[in-house]
Amino acid sequence: MRRGIALSHGVMLVMGMLSSALSPTTAQTTTTQDINAGPRFRADGPDAGAYGKNEGYPSCTGRNYVSELRCRVGAFSHFDNLFPSRTIAASKSPIPLARTASEPKIRFVHNGESRTIDQYLDANHVTGFLIAKGEAIFVERYQYGRTDKHRLTSFSMAKTVIGLLIGIALNEGAIGSIDDLSELYVPGLKGTEYGRTPIKALLQMLSGVQFREVYWDTTSDINTLALLTLGQDPLGSLAAVAHFNTRLAAPGQRFSYSSAESLVLGLVLAGATGRTVSDYANEKLFVMTTMRSCSPCGRCYPRNCPE
Repeated sequence: MRRGIALSHGVMLVMGMLSSALSPTTAQTTTTQDINAGPRFRADGPDAGAYGKNEGYPSCTGRNYVSELRCRVGAFSHFDNLFPSRTIAASKSPIPLARTASEPKIRFVHNGESRTIDQYLDANHVTGFLIAKGEAIFVERYQYGRTDKHRLTSFSMAKTVIGLLIGIALNEGAIGSIDDLSELYVPGLKGTEYGRTPIKALLQMLSGVQFREVYWDTTSDINTLALLTLGQDPLGSLAAVAHFNTRLAAPGQRFSYSSAESLVLGLVLAGATGRTVSDYANEKLFVMTTMRSCSPCGRCYPRNCPE
């Protein structure tokens, strides 16, 4: 699944992960080496045969990618073809990212051994790997036949997006306070445990509502939620989250990572704004307004520059 890991000094490391997680490492950046910094591609990757290389990385159908590795690369690049989706059009005036003239020589320490990015990619099931700082790309690599033109399944990056949108709705007055209960904006949740949960607790994943998120366990709550939402249960997302209605702790007391909390926040946002999440995101995040540089480092801000 896609993961973003923030490094020190404003560097962002983004990877498209198929299965394995990033192991604890210490990053070390030294002088640049004479390597073109443009995107680099390879048709294979670790265990490429198992991931469907000989079949052209098929996307298969529905949620087959959960149990069939051969479907996973293709599915994660074509999720919008597997499940109903809404399209957010690309901006007509995007802000381009710069690219360094040469790729930095980067090493990291793992299990006491100094390793390169190539060694990391050779050992991990990563479809895309990008390091950026500020508005410049330093490293960009792709495996398993993926390119910089492929879409990707963002998975939990959507949690950050929904958090941003909640903040915008709060700033614009559509949401009165993050201390408001979610049922204030979603009447259908009235009387449920999620309905009695403040927006702030949902943002922090401190609802206290029981939800078990174990991806490899087909009996886990996340699997039930995926079947109901990706499977387009006719009763919709509201009925899907209503399945989880057991309180283990008071709001704000107990952290538990839960994708259901983000789904409830999406319902809150839609109820507060009277719009779909995709339409609201399109306007507030992806349609570019007039921009101008505001600082010596070249950072840009929409409309009026901050003092």
